[in-house]
Amino acid sequence: MLLKASKNKEADNQTLPTSYTFKASDNEPVVVHLVHIKKTIEHTNPVPAADKTPTDKPIDGAHEDDLNKTITRTINVTDPEGTTKKTDQTATVYRNAVVDEVTGEVTYGDWSTGNWGSFTTPAIAGYTPTISSVATKPVTVGTDPEIIKHYLHTK
Repeated sequence: MLLKASKNKEADNQTLPTSYTFKASDNEPVVVHLVHIKKTIEHTNPVPAADKTPTDKPIDGAHEDDLNKTITRTINVTDPEGTTKKTDQTATVYRNAVVDEVTGEVTYGDWSTGNWGSFTTPAIAGYTPTISSVATKPVTVGTDPEIIKHYLHTK
C-alpha cells in the first residue's frame, strides 16, 4: 500500500513510513500528522479569476481587485472664462494574501499606504487662485476619492 500526501504536507518532524506490514490482527496504528499547504500570493501576481486549488476548490479573494486599489484625487483649476484644467493624482495601495491550497480559504496581510503629492496652482498673470496649493496627503484603503476645485479670479 502506497501512502501519499499530495494535497497536504507532513507536519514538522513527521515522515511517512516507507513500509508497513499488515498483520491478520492487532495492527499498530500508524499516525502521520499533516498540515495544509499555504501559498503566498503577492499583490504583483494575483490569482487569475478561474484558478482553483489543487483540490479543485475555487480561490475567491486573491484576484487583482482584492489585492490592489487605486484611489484618485482630481484637482480642477478653472479660470474666469470657465476653462478648466484637470489634474489627476493616483495612489495605489495593496496587500498580499495567503491561500490554503486544500480549502481555498484566503487570509490577508495589512494594506500598504500611499500618498497624493502636493500640488501648486499654476501662476497666471492677472489672476489670483482661491487656493494656492494642495498639501501632500497620505492615502489608505479607506480614503475616499477627492475632487478639489480651484478658481482663478481677476486680481
